Amino acid sequence: MSATPDLRAPPASLAAALDEIAAGADERDARPSYPGDAFERLAAAGALALNLPAHDAEDQRPSFAEELATVRAVARADGSVGRIYDGHVNAVERLALLAPEPLRAGELARVAAGELTLGVWGADPVPAEGEPARLDRSGERLHGVKVFCSGAGGVDRALVNVRRIGAVHAVANTAALLLYVGSLRARRRGRHGRGVALGLMGVGALAAGGHLGGHLSYDKGVGVNQTFDALPEESTSTVPEDEVREGEATRASAGDVAILLSRHEGRVYALADRCTHRGGSLADGPLADGCVTCPLHGSIFRLADGAVVRGPAGAPEPAFAVRIEDGTVDVRAVA
Repeated sequence: MSATPDLRAPPASLAAALDEIAAGADERDARPSYPGDAFERLAAAGALALNLPAHDAEDQRPSFAEELATVRAVARADGSVGRIYDGHVNAVERLALLAPEPLRAGELARVAAGELTLGVWGADPVPAEGEPARLDRSGERLHGVKVFCSGAGGVDRALVNVRRIGAVHAVANTAALLLYVGSLRARRRGRHGRGVALGLMGVGALAAGGHLGGHLSYDKGVGVNQTFDALPEESTSTVPEDEVREGEATRASAGDVAILLSRHEGRVYALADRCTHRGGSLADGPLADGCVTCPLHGSIFRLADGAVVRGPAGAPEPAFAVRIEDGTVDVRAVA
């Protein structure tokens, strides 16, 4: 059986660069701006080309676990740099999968040379913030509200997610509903042929909507819970109670599951450490007002029950029942 990779250990080739990035974190926080110096170090260490597609059997790209370990290591060195770097890694993946040639080859070559830093900007505001970003009919102009613009003013390319497939998916499902209602009314009025025709049209619209929904879920991972850990059903010991301090994050483990422990207003809470959105470590994120923020994409979860306070995460974080037994924090999954 192969050994489980240590997802908290930075790759050896990046260790020096990460030490330098961490050393400058306080100065960057004091003077907020695009962290160009940090990305120069990441480029020199080859981190910007981390997940480029392999050209042959001998040129193998890192595993997902290794990619995640690198993103987490950068985020621990400097949370702001880690968030922008995670966007770069996501953008390289999308560029490799979706960009047409010769644009794809040219851009990936510049990424390989350390000349391009990319980003993925989200366009999913909550209802009170306005309309999500959409392309106009020309496909050349963007309208709506942007909510995540990590690296604005610094990244060389930004991939903006717009609601085109999602909008068509919603329209197809709505059309199917209206067609079925029309079919029912026609049948009740004795217009059987018209009712059959509308029903068949409804089947077509429903099939189209289902296909697009499957594409969004299985190909794009929209709203999909990214955590599939087997949570402990029995009470499991973690760490001594005095290691869990007020307003601080403590990373622990319950069996094989990494968890986040924190004390808020005197009470100890426990959540799964792996963010349901894209697997970021919540223990590396800030705590405030009884909530924890994922350092990668800014999803906010309530400590008390793991509920999503702010996306982009679509699934709640697994929460644990906590009991203090003989000075040790014991946890078990909440049914």
